[in-house]
Amino acid sequence: MKQLREDVHQSLEVTLDGNIEDWIDIKTLTPIIGMAEQQAEENVMNNMSRYLKAKTLGENFAREITD
Repeated sequence: MKQLREDVHQSLEVTLDGNIEDWIDIKTLTPIIGMAEQQAEENVMNNMSRYLKAKTLGENFAREITD
């Protein structure tokens, strides 16, 4: 439980690459969905170890309170 409390306070940093033209179609002022999907995938993959650690902590916590 102590480890869960300590890890909850860590934040997830997300960095978006490219310039405004990569994100928005300037002619129509609509978002370019492919760019958002690519950035989301990259951020998930870059933080996979943190996700798996959080998942394990959550599973352990759920086991402790249900046993």
